[in-house]
Amino acid sequence: MTQELETALVLRNGAELPALIGDPEQQIADATRAAKALKKVVDQGNLSKRIGQSDHLQFEAWQTVGHFYGITAKIESTHRDDDGAWYARAVTLRHGDIIGAAESSCSPDEENWKDKPAFQLQSMAQTRTMGKALRSVLAFVVVLAGYNPTPAEEMTGVKQPAQKAPPDVSKVAACGHGERVWKAGKNKAGKPYRGWFCPKNADGCTPVWVAESKAIPERDVNADSLPADKQDDPAQLTEAELASIEAPYG
Repeated sequence: MTQELETALVLRNGAELPALIGDPEQQIADATRAAKALKKVVDQGNLSKRIGQSDHLQFEAWQTVGHFYGITAKIESTHRDDDGAWYARAVTLRHGDIIGAAESSCSPDEENWKDKPAFQLQSMAQTRTMGKALRSVLAFVVVLAGYNPTPAEEMTGVKQPAQKAPPDVSKVAACGHGERVWKAGKNKAGKPYRGWFCPKNADGCTPVWVAESKAIPERDVNADSLPADKQDDPAQLTEAELASIEAPYG
């Protein structure tokens, strides 16, 4: 370690700032490598949950990132109160040493848990507190991977926004291959698309595109306005191409 890192800095109030431990840039590089590996595991195992506008990791994903660093979570205690709620405390361990701790609970007052048996509430209280304990020491890696640092199990009481129902299919004329199929999502540029598609994705059978705030259009987009190889796959459209096909309805 260099002399500069070994020398503690003196703050204005006279307190000393501890010297850095290791190389920060190398630590960030290592954490970034762990974050990339974590994201791969999460994507393959579907270990995240979309809540609101962000993705939250399930407990198994927190166990995975903990394994990268030799960190595990252990329940220290659980107890049940007079109202039926279960409480748990957990610690995080590395090489047998406690490096973090957390407490959490699961209550029958929660909408998702009001009719569940006691053992399920106890189990969820333990899962939540272990995930929370792992978060207390590993959130930085999860954030680098692009996830919200709050474990998914802690978000189970959050109400999800109502999903918009697709427009009435009866208002869309069927194509020559049967009734059109509703699809919605985002293209590679991140721009949303909505529309009715040929059920067989037949060449030359142009989708009926629907702008986010518009009603069902009464006519198809001119097929000549789209590249021939992208008429049946909106995910391949660029932002400029998507904007051009929405123009007739805006």
